[in-house]
Amino acid sequence: MQNKTIFITGSSRGIGKAIALRLAKEGANIVIAAKTVEPHPKLDGTIYTAAKEVEQAGGQALPIQVDIRNEENVKAAI
Repeated sequence: MQNKTIFITGSSRGIGKAIALRLAKEGANIVIAAKTVEPHPKLDGTIYTAAKEVEQAGGQALPIQVDIRNEENVKAAI
């Protein structure tokens, strides 16, 4: 995965973030595409905290706020 760029939706937390971290360990560049830019009182993780973890794992990160329910958001992110 060295130098490959991977676009992962929902990667600010949960399984999306786990996939991002795993690929980052293999040297991938990760686009963190998720809605969360402000911390949630009950759920950990934002696109920025996930990006920091990806970089600590060895990858490069690009956090982008995207609501995949909105077609224009998705087009703009791509």
